[in-house]
Amino acid sequence: MGLALALSGCTIGSQRSPSDVVASLRGPNVATQAAALPYASLALEVDGHGGLLVLASQRGATTYWQFRDGATLALEDGYPVNSAGLRNELLGTRILSAEGTPPPYPWRQPGSETHYRIERQWQDAEGALHQDSARAQLSCAAPTSVDLPLTRRRLARCQETLHWAGGATTEATLWRDPEDRRLWAYAGQPWPGAPTLTWQIARPW
Repeated sequence: MGLALALSGCTIGSQRSPSDVVASLRGPNVATQAAALPYASLALEVDGHGGLLVLASQRGATTYWQFRDGATLALEDGYPVNSAGLRNELLGTRILSAEGTPPPYPWRQPGSETHYRIERQWQDAEGALHQDSARAQLSCAAPTSVDLPLTRRRLARCQETLHWAGGATTEATLWRDPEDRRLWAYAGQPWPGAPTLTWQIARPW
């Protein structure tokens, strides 16, 4: 598709809660832009940028979302796994079972709780490289109505807690469909000290 919309400037940092950021994505400008375009789109805020993004390309379960300046965020089945061209760079992500083998996506599993591991590499705004692994727990509540840019859906709110080997703890909130368990929204810190990354599906693909 190769299309991307200009993003409005918006400073996002770890001091803002996921709930605050998600609320800011439901503004009239994002909804109006999404309604006017027939393309798959996300309302997204990350690393000082926020607005509506159109799907640039897709390879299997991985989708690529491109900013006006060429920066790119990759989501695998809706989960942030890689970026290029951002001030704080997500260089790689591995999702493993609690035993260390590649599992099906944890959020796709039935039941209200699952355990797994995350391995990540990243580069901070000063250019320093980091890597760490985390014990992860995903706990999902009963479905409730959630406002998205173009619709209202019943989604289950799932809390992801990551206990990193380096001693830090980070959290993210994932909203999944109660039937097929597809992710429709995400808000959290991909690694310790990272800016809050938030997205919601505007028009699905």
